[in-house]
Amino acid sequence: MKVTAFRDIPLKKETESLSDLKPRQITKIETQRGKKTKISITYEIPPDGNRSESLTTTITSEEEATSEFYELLDELLPILIETIGLDETLWLDAQVIGLSVKREKQGTGINITGTREINGAHPCPTSPYVIAEEETENLIKEIEAEALKYVDGKRRQQSLFDQ
Repeated sequence: MKVTAFRDIPLKKETESLSDLKPRQITKIETQRGKKTKISITYEIPPDGNRSESLTTTITSEEEATSEFYELLDELLPILIETIGLDETLWLDAQVIGLSVKREKQGTGINITGTREINGAHPCPTSPYVIAEEETENLIKEIEAEALKYVDGKRRQQSLFDQ
């Protein structure tokens, strides 16, 4: 399957904009935080009249996302702690660094990866695959919206100039 950048998709007519295309769906988010920042976001563009298959695209950047993006990701931390049975007092200040999302008939399935420093090491536990409850699905939609803003160019640095 050919991977095409979102901006390379031909528009059907002059008046059509990128927002008129079918919604993009996030499938994976990977972040590296701290002294060195790296974000990788994979998303799908559903088929439309021009193509019969979904397009999968990944954007990777060393630019920081907005604080809202990271705050929303970290709201998944209690799910990671609970599904694995981590020590809550030890992992409460951890960071969520990865999220995989799969939409199925029975709901939205997710895997969450977190990390924190423990005695100079950085373990990265990943939750088992679970179907998200309704409240978590709403959070996933918010994370997805922030991730798409990042894909569309909204970065932490640019917010310095926003009024």
